[in-house]
Amino acid sequence: MTDRFQTCIAFVLEHETEYDAHGQARCEHDPNDPGGDTKYGIDQRSHPHIKVCDLTLEQARQIYHDDEWTRCRCDDLGAPWDLAVFDAAVNLGKGWAVPALQGVVGVTADGFIGPKSIAAVKASSIVGVERYLIARESHYRSLRLTLRQRYLKGWLARVSDLRKAIAA
Repeated sequence: MTDRFQTCIAFVLEHETEYDAHGQARCEHDPNDPGGDTKYGIDQRSHPHIKVCDLTLEQARQIYHDDEWTRCRCDDLGAPWDLAVFDAAVNLGKGWAVPALQGVVGVTADGFIGPKSIAAVKASSIVGVERYLIARESHYRSLRLTLRQRYLKGWLARVSDLRKAIAA
């Protein structure tokens, strides 16, 4: 795992992990979350083959590396796109993160990050990253009312934190 992955996973885990009174990561049981039990942001519905509540931090890091980081080709995107796309893939899913990226950089939104997508990302500027973050905020606002009422403030705060991390 690259140094850049370590930087990006630290941001993700800061926003995905809840802690108990003793400072230990806890398994969440939000009845409004369709993902079911969640720990380190890893949800049971998406990972039926593992016991999410028993996950260790290292296991969670490996899952994120193998699923979102590698499949979104974040090592090939470079900073700050790697963080923006990785965090979107974790929070919204690869099915939103990749086509949205492709739309912003002006390539066919086929959901596959290949050489054309990577070249378009490399040719883009920080303005493209900002357009990606705006698209993410717009997507949150387009979700059904019950989700927006419950989670919108936190989602928008996360994107604000992402902007600050990218600017740093």
